[in-house]
Order: sequence, then C-alpha cells, then structure tokens
Amino acid sequence: MANSKNNSRSTRLGLQLNVRLYLDDAEPIMLTTRNISNTGLYIDWESPLDIREGQEAYVELAETLGDGEPQKVHTTVVRIEKDGFALRYTAL
Repeated sequence: MANSKNNSRSTRLGLQLNVRLYLDDAEPIMLTTRNISNTGLYIDWESPLDIREGQEAYVELAETLGDGEPQKVHTTVVRIEKDGFALRYTAL
C-alpha cells in the first residue's frame, strides 16, 4: 500500500462489492471496493482516474442487497493512492 498511515477510527470490513461511481456529469464507472466502514469506503483501481481530494461523487451498489433498490450515496474523495482511493460518506 502506498500510504501505510491509517487515519480511520472506524472498523473496516474487507468486502469486495461492485459499485458504480458517478463523478461530475460523466457516465458511471464500474469499480470494486476493497473495504467499507460506517464512515466510508476504499475503492481499488487498475488505472488511476482523474479525481482530486475534496471532489464530490456518488456511489451506488451494482447489485441490490435484499429487496430494496440500489441507492446512490453522496461521498467526498479524502485520499488518493497508487492502487485506489478513499471516499467518506457525506450524506446517506
């Protein structure tokens, strides 16, 4: 991992979920989470995206859990690393 510093105070759950990432007005991008917590998630990438810390984005699970419809969650990019990036939930 490019940055071994761990600023998260929340317990992370190593969970690989397919998500759609919505950045600005662009088409959604399919990516996979590395882990999630009650404050945010970390998303892996094979090729870096054109994103910046502080950028707002929406994340949506690609598959539904249970009987509900997928919901978009508002997030902010809080960390960018060589192999992925971290998002913090800003509104649920």
